[in-house]
Amino acid sequence: MDPLFDFTGKVVPITSDSRGLGLAMARAFAERGANLIIASRKLENREKVAAELEGLGIEARVASCGPHGPVSRVQTTFSCTSIILSV
Repeated sequence: MDPLFDFTGKVVPITSDSRGLGLAMARAFAERGANLIIASRKLENREKVAAELEGLGIEARVASCGPHGPVSRVQTTFSCTSIILSV
């Protein structure tokens, strides 16, 4: 894999990633080794996407899109973040 696109061990929280462009981006980062914070409004969707992406061998955590959502979850789960995307 081109080192420019190797995200192994990096943490990427993505909002609105249970469908559409956000889901496509989440899959792309997972395929390149990134651990993900899955954030969308519906818990059921978040958990489904997290389970799918963990099947690619990465860690995926779910977070709400509210005030205690992705950023605070990153800090307690992974202790750092590499990239933040809001779709």
